[in-house]
Amino acid sequence: RPAPGVAYEVLGLGLVTDWSDGYFTIEGFASDGPARHERDAAYDRAQFSNFNENPEEFDAANDQDLRARNLRLIAQRRGQAKFRARLLEAYRGGCCVSGCDVIDVLEAAHISAYRGAHSHHPQNGLLLRGDLHRLFDLGLLAIDADDRVALAPRIGASELYRALAGRKIHLPDQEVDQPSLEALRRHREWARL
Repeated sequence: RPAPGVAYEVLGLGLVTDWSDGYFTIEGFASDGPARHERDAAYDRAQFSNFNENPEEFDAANDQDLRARNLRLIAQRRGQAKFRARLLEAYRGGCCVSGCDVIDVLEAAHISAYRGAHSHHPQNGLLLRGDLHRLFDLGLLAIDADDRVALAPRIGASELYRALAGRKIHLPDQEVDQPSLEALRRHREWARL
């Protein structure tokens, strides 16, 4: 299913061999038969890249830029700063899930994908700690109909996030600032949580 704001990379051809806990197991093909991958694609790309992981010596004076450059179109999010400021005020400067009040790590998360200035309505936003925002955007964290945190099984198994499962989120005092139940329902359905 397409995720909002996420780009997919085609890694090759494979067959679905299993479905468990909301995840497919896909077997790819290699010249010596089927190849099973238990890790995620980003991990595999990092492991098998041409990166020189054991340079002879680190040269702190070498500032040569050898990064690969990609030209891409990026949608400008006009009003993002105002949107964040409005959510910071509405949620009284705290993450609605964790309660974290370190302003530097709090982010304005869109419930429905950003599609222009109209997307910056406070009812389309949650104030989340950076890592929780990432989980929300990936569909690994959602908010249920009772305003409680729902986690994907693999995230709920993590010692770091387990305590958040079922936790009631903090809502803004003003009803006009509270998240849209319809937007949360759509996100939850997309995430299959």
